[in-house]
Amino acid sequence: MKKNLHYSIALFFLFIGICCAQQRDIAITIDDLPIVDAPYNAIERIVHSLVKHKVPAIGFIIGNRVNENTIKQFKLFQQNGLELGNHTYSHLNLKHTSCEKYIDDLIKADVILTPFMSNPKYFRYPYLSEGKLWRKSVVRHYLNENHYIVAPVTVDSRDFEFDAELKQLKKQNPTASLTELKKRYLEYVWQRTLTAEKQTPGKQVLLIHANLLNSYFLDDVLHMFEEHGYHFISLDEALKK
Repeated sequence: MKKNLHYSIALFFLFIGICCAQQRDIAITIDDLPIVDAPYNAIERIVHSLVKHKVPAIGFIIGNRVNENTIKQFKLFQQNGLELGNHTYSHLNLKHTSCEKYIDDLIKADVILTPFMSNPKYFRYPYLSEGKLWRKSVVRHYLNENHYIVAPVTVDSRDFEFDAELKQLKKQNPTASLTELKKRYLEYVWQRTLTAEKQTPGKQVLLIHANLLNSYFLDDVLHMFEEHGYHFISLDEALKK
């Protein structure tokens, strides 16, 4: 009897250990809000998928896209407990922009986006371009002085390539099957995730975009992560050591 009890306890702790080992964490970050080249229900489908899978995601807004029509997309995010951050005003590439012009663009975005941004304030570099040497240092100094936290990326989905393919497919045939495209997109995201796990073990940060592609397939992407034992966390949690 005692032997069986010890065996049961051992199995219990082994099971707990396996479950803990299999659970992996990932934050979902969404660039290029608001969507301007797809129907409003595209952002509704994206938000629905995030809520369905209980994902505490964050979206990054391009300031020059803010107007009376697009503001409702930000409100939809906020109403569903999702965070919003700064993605510059003009979506500039720091690699090809002077520090002065880039910082002016950041200031312009900050003024416009302040009513929508979460606290703490998060910033995502367009094109993931942080610049080099002194240019990188000057912009980082501005961000630090203005209490911005830079949002890193460990898994870049490069979904814009699949999104362009989707739009071309829809243009050629509005009723075309998307099964093969979805399969390739999911496989690509998963392979990028496996690569990230090897290069940067621990909590992962996925970059996707607010686009037509993810209005169709985000639910599948999130389900895929769940099937592989992932737990969705906020960006704030992902940055904690």
